[in-house]
Amino acid sequence: MLWIPCCSARCGTDTGDEQQTEPWNTHFNMMLTSGTAARNTGPSNASSTDPTQPKFQGLDGSAEGSFKADALRAYTQAILYYVTGDQVYRANAMRIIRLYEKMDPSKYVYYTDSHIHTGIPLQRMAAAAEILRYTERRQRLRARH
Repeated sequence: MLWIPCCSARCGTDTGDEQQTEPWNTHFNMMLTSGTAARNTGPSNASSTDPTQPKFQGLDGSAEGSFKADALRAYTQAILYYVTGDQVYRANAMRIIRLYEKMDPSKYVYYTDSHIHTGIPLQRMAAAAEILRYTERRQRLRARH
């Protein structure tokens, strides 16, 4: 188990009362036991012949499962990077996001209820990208001061 101080400690406003603030500490420790939190994780949409390329070139009903799994994996890895500062988590999340960047937008196909099934995974993938984008910038700014 990893001990997590209250969120204010991460933001630099801690008053010195380091504590395991609930329910965040319990949830974080539960998240660490999930497969999406593994340090050696990778995208499920990676090609078996070339893992730097996507297995599915577009998003359709057959790629939905991979997209959902990868979105949760990228989001979890981004959160772990934010909380721990461990670059392994950042690299894992970036590898997943960059793989989806290589997909062909012209091969995205509407399928029954895709607007329902892809909304939450898309939000998670976008949130992971934003967490990484602004966390990296904040760390660079801190290093200058």
